[in-house]
Amino acid sequence: MRFGTAHKETINAGTRHWYSVRAEERGFITVETFGNTDTYLEVYDPQHNLVDQNDDGGMDYNALIEMLAEPAQVFLFRLRGYDNETTGDYEIAANFEPIPADSDRNTERSGAAGIKLGEAVPVFFHDAGESRWYRYEITGDGTTFAVQTRGNVDTLLFLYDQDEDLVAEDDDSGEHLNAFISERLNTGVYFIEVRMYSDTIGRCTLHAETR
Repeated sequence: MRFGTAHKETINAGTRHWYSVRAEERGFITVETFGNTDTYLEVYDPQHNLVDQNDDGGMDYNALIEMLAEPAQVFLFRLRGYDNETTGDYEIAANFEPIPADSDRNTERSGAAGIKLGEAVPVFFHDAGESRWYRYEITGDGTTFAVQTRGNVDTLLFLYDQDEDLVAEDDDSGEHLNAFISERLNTGVYFIEVRMYSDTIGRCTLHAETR
């Protein structure tokens, strides 16, 4: 498949359709289906080892897989209906997004990046096991501060006060495997640590609001 191009196909009972993609540089590959057919995606390496699989990660009953690719890396995607009786039309598309330069380097609390309420802050984990740090200043006592991740990876969130004391932490209280924290806070600077659940590389977005 060419990145940025959609293919229209029809799945028949018990059939499998194969697709391949190749990354030219290091970045994220997203393959997803569209339509009213309940699809299931599996991704394999060139040796046909199963790498990942997904049922309803996209809209409605569509499948979606997002994964990190290295330069010149090839992946094979196998599409089928949810079960052997599934038939129908679908579209499948592949997209690629290169990993941006790590200009912030906010991997330590001392380098925490400021966030603005209501913005989707892109969070990239360039190395396995690293943290990304952000900060926000609460200007009034009794303010409810809510922060969450969104995306297709399993994240962890930690909220600290300016004395480095842990205020709250969360794993899966958000949608899917995303993290969500909502706390009533007093005036001060607070720090948010975002981590992947496992020692992998990926991306998500960070969202914050006050109430």
